[in-house]
Amino acid sequence: MRIKARWNEKGITLIELIISLAIILAIAALVPLLIKAITFAGKESKGTTIEETEMFFTDIGKEIRAAKEVVVSQQQLVLKAKNGDILVFSFYQGRIRKQVNGTGHEIWLQNTASFTAENNGRWIILKIVDFAGKKAERSYLPLQWGI
Repeated sequence: MRIKARWNEKGITLIELIISLAIILAIAALVPLLIKAITFAGKESKGTTIEETEMFFTDIGKEIRAAKEVVVSQQQLVLKAKNGDILVFSFYQGRIRKQVNGTGHEIWLQNTASFTAENNGRWIILKIVDFAGKKAERSYLPLQWGI
């Protein structure tokens, strides 16, 4: 005589309960990250940080000192590198970007309201105003002009 096993389908097993609990905990662990991402995406930065501005001035200073020739216009700084490349730093849609030989779009500083470059005959003067109204200015003496 054969005995047939009958499965009780009126409940859940312990394994099903553990799997369900693990899925709920995984989703619950992601909720704070999603909330943070959603709230941060809605906020736009009003200005640049001191660190961003200092890094920009440090890096562009290296480029100016390494350049063979420097040409200044109102919102552009054109550097002719020793290897023949032409580097253009320009103000574009709230950002300062760098282009090499007229191509590319490398962002060097964002959240910028204005960028001006001046040449007073000896010094290159760069002025930046960010969206929060903070002003920053640096002067550079290109190496090819000497002391």
